[in-house]
Parts: sequence; C-alpha cells; structure tokens
Amino acid sequence: MNIKSNIKNIIGFGILNLPLFKCLVKNGLTIFVFHEISDKPSEFCKDNDLAISIKSYIAIINWIQSNYEIISPEDLLCGTVFNERSALITFDDGFYGSFKNGLPILKERGIPSLFFLNMRPIIKGAPILSAVAIYLEKYDRNFVQFCQKNNLKSPFYLTLTPSIYSSFQIKYGKIDESVINSYQGKFANPNLLKLQQGNDLVFFANHFYDHWNALALSKIEIEEQYYANKKELCEYKNFIDFFAFTNGEPEKAYGNSEINILKGTSVEKIFSAFPAVNNKSNFVLNRVSLIQEDENFNYVSYKMFRRFIGSKLHSAKLFFKLC
Repeated sequence: MNIKSNIKNIIGFGILNLPLFKCLVKNGLTIFVFHEISDKPSEFCKDNDLAISIKSYIAIINWIQSNYEIISPEDLLCGTVFNERSALITFDDGFYGSFKNGLPILKERGIPSLFFLNMRPIIKGAPILSAVAIYLEKYDRNFVQFCQKNNLKSPFYLTLTPSIYSSFQIKYGKIDESVINSYQGKFANPNLLKLQQGNDLVFFANHFYDHWNALALSKIEIEEQYYANKKELCEYKNFIDFFAFTNGEPEKAYGNSEINILKGTSVEKIFSAFPAVNNKSNFVLNRVSLIQEDENFNYVSYKMFRRFIGSKLHSAKLFFKLC
C-alpha cells in the first residue's frame, strides 16, 4: 500500500466512525453503482476503472449486506417506510459480466438490483458511444484533429455531438465497430435480458439509447435518446421508468437544464453518479460509483467525504463570485 492509499485508508476509517457520518447514513439512502464484474476486464474497462474482480465484488456486497438494509427499486415509488441504513444496488450500461458474474451472487442472496441499460449496443451488438470516442481519441489521430477543429474539448466522449460524429464518419468512412467491441468488452444481448423477465428481484431502467453525454446534446436529442430507449425497454415487464445520466457527474454530465428537460418526460426518478447519501424523497438521487479499490470500504467513505467537501467549496466559490 503506497502513501496515498494509506492516507485515504486512515481518513476513510475515521470518517466511517464519525457520529455525523453515521447519522447521515442511518437516516438516508445510499445507492451503489457497479459497471463490469470480471476477472478478465477489457482494455476499455481497465482504462476507465470500470471493472471489479469477482472476489472484490463479493467482498463489497458482503460489506453492504452487513451494514445496510437493501431495498428494491419499487420501494422508491410505493411509499415504503424504509428501515434505517437503506441501500440500493445498481449497474450501468449492460456489461456481460454484470449479468453473468454479478447478478447470480445477488439472486442467491435475494438482493434486488437495478440495471440502467443502453439498448442500442445491446440490440445491435455495437460498442457504446463513449467506448467509440475513447478508443478513437486514444488510437486515431484523424479523430483527434477533427474534434479539435470542431472546437471540442478533451475528453471527447463528454463533448462529442451526433452531428460532429456523423460528419467525421462521412469524411473518413464508417468505424470498424468489431475492433472497438474487442477494446470495449462483451455486452449483454436481448436473450440474456429476456432470461431475467420472470425474476422479481431484477429491474431494467433507462440510460439513453446510446451512451451520449447529456451536456453535449440538444433538448430534442435528449428526448430522442430517452424515448428511443424507453420504447425498447417497455418490451420487458421488469422495466421501471427511472433514468440515470450517462457518465453521471454533475456539471460534467448534466446540469439543471438537462434535469428539467427530463422532468418533461415520463421519468419518475433521475440518478447521478455523485457519491453522497440521499434524502429518500429526492427526485434526483446520488449514487456512489464503486471501483476495484473499494473492496476496502474505508476508500468509499473517503471518496464520499472528499466529494462532499469539494461540493461545499465549489458552492462557496460561486457564492463569492455572485457577491
């Protein structure tokens, strides 16, 4: 363990035992989000810290199960009175390992789960947009130059628009998606989703039709992505009309304008990827994104504390600017 890890471990341990932190967790809802569960993660998952080994995943689930009352997504809608220290388990995107390796462990323990899915990659076997953009930024000089000429900021997966991507393909030809699929790693398919339809512990929800970043999209494009995905998800009886922003971080992935656009749809809850405990009645719910090192849960509490302090400092800066 290096010095930085030691510091995070010590601070996180202290935070876990603070009365204030315990009170927040006791009276709130903590939502956890996983991506890929695999002992052989893809290059894309390694590059973006998206994969957790099966052993570490089991350790994390053990810790959550020992310290929280895990609820069902339906409990957020039906007025259920939560027990103390509530938690919800979610997955993003639709990686094959989350179904093959992650889901069976939850099912055998009777733990509910919520999968936010991008249906275009699942239906068409194509890579998600963010994997395409990250791969091209890493390996294709033409793409980098094209994005720069179009005044996009790096990382391009956050700023790429449908029209600019379409223009790039017109100029340089269609992308070889099979190569990017190999880089990205395997995704679920419709047959795998259909196997879960009879499972009352598994729910599917909306993550846009493809993995576009909401801040880069127009109002019309956001609505198109939401409704196109909902149309496909409605084919599954375990669909619940929740939405999670792709990429998930406030100000990088979405702002108030994007929330208000989605409020104009039929969505019943919106989910982010900001590591904070929730008031259970909130319309926009925070989620704690888990990575490999979070097998040591002190790191999770450190992450939550750091982002809490960072958000307060950011709010203070905005206040003084307005003054």
